[in-house]
Amino acid sequence: MADETTGAQRLTLADMAKEMRQRASFADLALSTRELLLAWAEALEREYADMTTEYERLCRDYDMAMEALKQDERLLMKRLPATSSAIRPVVQWFAEHMECELRANDHKPGWQHDSVVSLLARTHEELTELSECLHSGDGERIVSEAADVANFAMMLADVAQLRN
Repeated sequence: MADETTGAQRLTLADMAKEMRQRASFADLALSTRELLLAWAEALEREYADMTTEYERLCRDYDMAMEALKQDERLLMKRLPATSSAIRPVVQWFAEHMECELRANDHKPGWQHDSVVSLLARTHEELTELSECLHSGDGERIVSEAADVANFAMMLADVAQLRN
C-alpha cells in the first residue's frame, strides 16, 4: 500500500510540475503579448502626434493662403474705379452657385406667378435647411442651401418689382 501512495504522489508531483511549466509558458506569452501591445500603443501615439502636427501645419498654411487671397482681392477691389461695373469675385462665385441651383430646378414652373406670401414661406423653409446643415460642417451642402436662400430672396425681389 505504501508503494501505491508513493506512486500516486509522484504522479501528482509530476503533473504539478508539468502544470507549473505550462503556467510559466502562458505567463511568458502573456507578458510578451503585453509588451507587444504596449509597443504598438506607443507607436500609434507617436504616429497620431505626427499626424496631428502635420494637420495643424496644413491648417496654418491654408489659413495663411486664404488670408493672402483675401488681401489680394481687397487690393484688386481698391484698384477698380468706384463706377466700375466689375462684379466682386465672391459675388460672381456665389451667383454661379445660385444659377446652378436654379438650373437644377428648371423642370419646375417659374416663380413669377407665386405670391409673395408663398415665396416668403419657402424662404423660411430654406433658411431652416441652411441652419440645420451649418452644424454638419459639409461645405458643399452649406453653399447649396445658402444659394437656395439667396434664390428665394431674388424671387421675392423679382415678384415685388414685377408687381410694382
